[in-house]
Amino acid sequence: MEGMAADYNEPMEHGGAGADPYRGNLRMASARVGRNGAGGHLPLKPARRHSRGIETAMPRGNRWRAFGLLGLLLLVAACAHHHQISDDPNAGADDPANVLPARYKPDILAAMHAYLNDPTGIRDAGIAEPALKSIGNSRRYVVCLRLNARQQGTHYAGVREIAAVFLAGRFDHFVDPAKDACTGATYAPFPELEKLPR
Repeated sequence: MEGMAADYNEPMEHGGAGADPYRGNLRMASARVGRNGAGGHLPLKPARRHSRGIETAMPRGNRWRAFGLLGLLLLVAACAHHHQISDDPNAGADDPANVLPARYKPDILAAMHAYLNDPTGIRDAGIAEPALKSIGNSRRYVVCLRLNARQQGTHYAGVREIAAVFLAGRFDHFVDPAKDACTGATYAPFPELEKLPR
């Protein structure tokens, strides 16, 4: 048994069955380097020089992760630097998209006629004056509406608030439900909305 263990640990000249291939290769590499005067140790290869770019110690996959992280940070910084919404009621009034809507009632009646499945028989209709409100990331003129529209036949959906958003003085879209846009709105009766035809 001892003889077999010794045979196994000793590298064979021609790569016999009992030779340790890794140990043998290291010895041959060391002997080769030793003949060149390097003292039996394998020299480290110098880092590859690329004709373009800067050589870094960071592996290629990590470089892409770093660039992705940098891009994400720049995107977050750009969003944070975006125009902040002010609490000032007149903030955004100098924006050319914010023109006080002069004919907001006819615009709302025409849009509501197309918006509701059954525009007839609306109850408890109310309307507020146009005011600059925060809608998403911008300020727009908003007209708040309160109404109780028919759901089906004689059934009513219940009173709800809808915000009519205006862009450049013309109706743009409804925000339904109005959420924060109509908080604290003062409503006046809007009988024209209650008299809409089919």
